[in-house]
Formats: sequence, C-alpha cells, structure tokens
Amino acid sequence: MANAKVCPFAAAQPQQKNSDCLGEECACYVKMQKSLLMQTDSNKLVDPEYFYRYTGCGLVAQVPWELIKHEEKPKTTNLNP
Repeated sequence: MANAKVCPFAAAQPQQKNSDCLGEECACYVKMQKSLLMQTDSNKLVDPEYFYRYTGCGLVAQVPWELIKHEEKPKTTNLNP
C-alpha cells in the first residue's frame, strides 16, 4: 500500500473506523490560489507569470503552496470582414 494520508479530523474521533483521507470527496477539501507579489521600491505588483496554488485538506496548519506558471492563452484575431 502506498502512502495513505490520514485525515486529522477523522483520526481524532475514536469511533471512526477509517481515518484515511477521502481527498476531493471530503467536505474539508479545498482548492486555493493566490497571486505571487513582486516588491518594487514603492509598492507591490502582481507577477503576471506565476501564482501560488494549493489543493488538499483545509485542516492543515501551514499551507504548502505550490508555485505555478500561468498557461499562455492563445492570442485571438478579429476576423470581421
């Protein structure tokens, strides 16, 4: 068996028979993202290329953010005659 994640909420309940993490099926599962900020001399700017993302248990004490590069969006052209 691979690394089975243990749910901290279910593990705290002794009457719960299974304390395995349910993943996306759990009510505590979250998907979050936040901007990566760049510091300038006078203020902070949002990085247009990267952002932070986390998907997983919402009961964690410290969020292990993952740095992600934005996907390039195809440029659209106006095809009106």
